[in-house]
This record gives sequence, structure tokens and C-alpha cells, in this order.
Amino acid sequence: MNWVGILYINESRFYVNGHLTATSWDHFYNHCCFHALPKIMVVFSERNDPSVQQLSVFFKCLCYKKIRRFVY
Repeated sequence: MNWVGILYINESRFYVNGHLTATSWDHFYNHCCFHALPKIMVVFSERNDPSVQQLSVFFKCLCYKKIRRFVY
């Protein structure tokens, strides 16, 4: 099933379902435009980045932000 995915953002690296897909926001937006991605994405980010909210253009997001080591 390809309707739910996991996006992990660590600094400027983007991992979709465990695979490195982009190394910057520009590359990730291009990846979203040209590849079929899941409709719903669970997003884990290392820092409080306002750009994560802009991802809702491509898919529905459930966002988790890191508040302590290993705690989201």
C-alpha cells in the first residue's frame, strides 16, 4: 500500500520511508512534484521549522517535532 509514508527530516536531509530522497528543501519540492508520493505523510523533524507546514500542499501531514533526545 502506498497511501501512508514516513518522512524524517534531519538538518537538510530528507528520508522518505527510510530512503534518502533529497539534501535540500528545493530538491525535496522537486521530488514531490515529479514522483508519486503517499497521500498521507507522518513527518518527524529535528527542529521547529515553519517550512514543514508548507508540505501540506503535497499531502496531508501529521507532524512530530523533536523536543528532547529520542522524544518527539
